[in-house]
Amino acid sequence: MKQISTFALDNKVDIRLGIDQNIYLLGLSDTSTPFASPAQSATIITCAGSLCPYSFWSIKNETKYLPLDKISKHGITVGFSGCIKGCGRHRHTDIGLVGLKTNNFGNTDGGARVFVGAVHTDGLSISRMLFSMVPLVHLHKTIDLIIKLYELSGYSNFEEFSDAILNKFSEEFLALWVLANLQTNQAIKLEPTSSGFEYEKNLLKETFSEVDFIEPLEEKFAPSVSALSKKLWTVAGADPVYKPKLNRVNFR
Repeated sequence: MKQISTFALDNKVDIRLGIDQNIYLLGLSDTSTPFASPAQSATIITCAGSLCPYSFWSIKNETKYLPLDKISKHGITVGFSGCIKGCGRHRHTDIGLVGLKTNNFGNTDGGARVFVGAVHTDGLSISRMLFSMVPLVHLHKTIDLIIKLYELSGYSNFEEFSDAILNKFSEEFLALWVLANLQTNQAIKLEPTSSGFEYEKNLLKETFSEVDFIEPLEEKFAPSVSALSKKLWTVAGADPVYKPKLNRVNFR
């Protein structure tokens, strides 16, 4: 902050602190500055995490569950909110995450509610919920697949991908598309050529003919989303974050 203040005084510019947790220098004759972010990904926005009594996440530890290299490479904005209060602005970033706990997949454990689809730079639309809960041990693989689908789209930034591809489909269809790709270990490109429930249903059946969606797709997708996610995620996956075993002491 001292360096920024000195720079602002020397160059006669104004400093503004944005609600997106960025610092803006207004009035620069040259847009280049001598500052560089020390973070691995300068596009991750978070709340206070474990410093807040409402947060289910410590934030710093949970970033290990994200494909940080790909997020940094593509400049994808990720909003981390430790709880549903939303201080990490999860509805106003490319990929939004909310820390939660649930026993839907076995023992009560931490996980994330996942949001995608925001066209946030110009305030055109907020994100939509893709999954109500993804256990932490499955979060890295899930976010990695979402980014792979973006890479396959050929768009230059994630907002364009959201506007042109993701937002052309229903939330339940997108959830099933991701789950079916996860189950078959694929990343199949999404290209909307029509719209509506019948189109989405036929696209799922044609693309993933080998996938058992458990619940019939004839009327709605939500039951299949719930059933397939539990099938994939009830058995805990391999934790990508190494956690040393603790020695247990029995007291009598």
